[in-house]
Amino acid sequence: GVIPVLIDNYNSSDEMPEIAKKKLIDLGVIDKNEKFVITGGVPVNVPGTTNYISIL
Repeated sequence: GVIPVLIDNYNSSDEMPEIAKKKLIDLGVIDKNEKFVITGGVPVNVPGTTNYISIL
């Protein structure tokens, strides 16, 4: 299944993976070594720019 989690405290796309992983682990959604997917927009904080996907 899919569990959406909003990550809203980042300033660049380079920060997204580490911030997302920490939040997912803190929430108990994933374990430390599990993979997860990030979607977002680059440039950041611009509505309608969902053009980024990363499988980590």
